[in-house]
Amino acid sequence: MSFKLQSANSRLFAYFIFLAITGTFLFLCPFSYKGGQWAAPEDALFMAVSAICVTGLSVLDMAVFSRAGMIVLMLLVEAGGLGLVTFFSIYLAMPSKKVSYVDKKLIREFFTDESKINIHRLLFRIVGTTLIIQTVGAILLSVFLYRTGEQNNIFYGVFLSITSFCNAGFAPYSDNLQQFSVNVPVCLTICFLIVAGGIGFTVMADTAGTIKSKMTGSQGKGRKKKKEEGQSRKKRLSLHSRVVLLMTGILVGGGCTFFLITEWNNAFSGLPAGKKIVNALLQSITLRTAGFETVAQSDFTPASYVISLLFMLTGGNPGSMAGGIKTTTLFLVICYSFRSSEDKGEMSLMGRDISQSSVDKAIGILVKAMSLLLIATIALCFSERAALRAGAFSISDLIFETVSAFTTTGLSRGITSELTALSKIILSAAMFAGRTGITAMVLRPGKARKIESLSEFPHEDILVG
Repeated sequence: MSFKLQSANSRLFAYFIFLAITGTFLFLCPFSYKGGQWAAPEDALFMAVSAICVTGLSVLDMAVFSRAGMIVLMLLVEAGGLGLVTFFSIYLAMPSKKVSYVDKKLIREFFTDESKINIHRLLFRIVGTTLIIQTVGAILLSVFLYRTGEQNNIFYGVFLSITSFCNAGFAPYSDNLQQFSVNVPVCLTICFLIVAGGIGFTVMADTAGTIKSKMTGSQGKGRKKKKEEGQSRKKRLSLHSRVVLLMTGILVGGGCTFFLITEWNNAFSGLPAGKKIVNALLQSITLRTAGFETVAQSDFTPASYVISLLFMLTGGNPGSMAGGIKTTTLFLVICYSFRSSEDKGEMSLMGRDISQSSVDKAIGILVKAMSLLLIATIALCFSERAALRAGAFSISDLIFETVSAFTTTGLSRGITSELTALSKIILSAAMFAGRTGITAMVLRPGKARKIESLSEFPHEDILVG
């Protein structure tokens, strides 16, 4: 069992590496650029990794890409955003015709908490939901862009719908989405697509099932039993879904309020009151690893800078297109940190006991993520020491860039294209680690119980605090 799961993780890395190599090759080809331009190898690698990791950071002006280049970028984003679904589909189809217990456990670790479910039907449902939402988004954006006079409204609508739902911050414009800061329909559609892509397929299905159950009542057979069984069989939201929806509401609502207060007379000063609310909403949502911006990040206050780092680190929800450590991870760590030393047994939340293994996994993900961020930041400071000495940009700019890359957010304070070749490679590695590394942590099974674990060693305390 352990070998198969480790093999699955290896295949996951191999899948993304294959996409990175393919994307790099395509971005080295002249047909990807207007006028047959060539991109430096490190730039081609950076763009490919940013696309498959659904990050959105770009070292090249989007205006240099040809229609073919933008199609390549769009397909890489789709392949990266649906990468886990595609990977699992291939993984299940390769060695055996039957879905083994190990395979089911592997997919449940990421997509669902149901013990009995048809895995193939689940994957089909995820792909179908994705295509439906992206199609609706593309139609709406095409109409709204047409009203602005955009001649490429259909293609750009499809492009933005895919990159929004996949939580990648690529936009077909040099200024990202800053020209649409006063266009409410475009901003709200982008917000909807980002939230839909970052909410998680498990929560979507659970919420839809709960609503359907409450509308139709009991599904019990027989009219006599229907009344008696209705209450017991009525579906309710799982603890996971309740935590996700709670955290999403707090982050979106709290972030929007915070940015309105801090940026009302600063970054949003030139906007009407209603447009300020829309831009604050978009800012609080896009920080959850989407990477679009209607207002330049360098215009925000230091207080917003700090909150932005926290939002980017948190990211979206498990089983979604978003990156970051995930909302549920942060929720468990915060709840666990408020437990006193006298609390015994498993942690209880919302009338449910949380297994210690879930808490341990959440703490492990946070610590490992912070460690990787620290290493990447130090490496970036080393590679950019000349620019730091010259005052070209500050350490806060590098920290923002590193967190944005690792959490696959894609926002920048305007220094990405000015980085050295070594820094671009470091950030590419950070994006790859943020996309595949955290997923591997989630999918990693508990180690087999060793004989030594059956025995106990003498207890001894370590002074803390």
